[in-house]
Formats: sequence, C-alpha cells, structure tokens
Amino acid sequence: MKILVVYYSLTGHTESVASAIAELYKADIQKIEDVHKRLNILGYLRCGLEVMLGLKGKIHHTTSNPKDYDLVILGTPVWIMRLPSPMRTYITDHQGEFPKVAFFSTQGSSGGKEVFNIMAKLIGKTPLATLKITEAEFASNEDIAKIASFVLVTRQRMQPLA
Repeated sequence: MKILVVYYSLTGHTESVASAIAELYKADIQKIEDVHKRLNILGYLRCGLEVMLGLKGKIHHTTSNPKDYDLVILGTPVWIMRLPSPMRTYITDHQGEFPKVAFFSTQGSSGGKEVFNIMAKLIGKTPLATLKITEAEFASNEDIAKIASFVLVTRQRMQPLA
C-alpha cells in the first residue's frame, strides 16, 4: 500500500503530526509551501481575508502526485473555523486525482469538523478517517495516542473485506 501524507503548516503543529503519521506508516510526505510569508501582520491579514472569502492561496509546485498513491492523508490547521487557502489551492489543483483519503487537523479548540466537510466536498470523497488535535491535546501529550489510533483505524479501513 502506497501512502502520501500532504500537509500545510504555519506554526509547526500540523507538521509535527504529519511527520508522526508518515513515520508510523512509512509513507511519503509532501509539504505545501506557501508563496507568501504569513508570520507577520500583513500575512495574518491575508490569512483572514482569504479564508473569509474562500479564496485559494498561492503555493509552490508540489512534486508528489496524489494519483500515484493508494491513500492520501491531508493535514491542515484550522483558520477561523475554515480551511486555509494553501490547502484549498492544493485540493482544487489536484481535483480528480485523489484515491482514498483521510484528514487531520490541528486547531485552537474547534472547527475541524467544518474543515473536513469542506475538504470532502472539494475532493468529492468521504474520508476513511479523521483526526482533530487541539492546542490543549498538544500541551498534555494526548496527541500521541490520538495519532496512533488514527493510523490504526485508517489502516484497518484500507484492508479489503474478506
């Protein structure tokens, strides 16, 4: 089974989850690189405007193609209870190329369910599994068990029925 973990991370939380999932799966990993700097006042304003209007962001070309994999796991932060523009761009740029999918999000406290609904609608597929990790779960190390459970569930759902 060939697996690709694709993620966008602004602060590093989503990247740490993506790395852990990729390591547990021995999967390929692809970071979505933003063209614009976002860790400054203009960047934060751009983030807010793009998510409020449902706009795509500008990203650098990615080297991995989702259609070359059996499963693509997409990871994203949650911005104002919405899908960040760089992940929106990646998904829309690769529409029709996703095999089976699973989603994970990192978030302050809520919004993951709404983001997963947007992702599923854009892709046109229901995810095999989803994982939401909050700031509090990072702080208490609860994320480790949740990541392991997500990988186990996703792996089980990829197995053909006997």
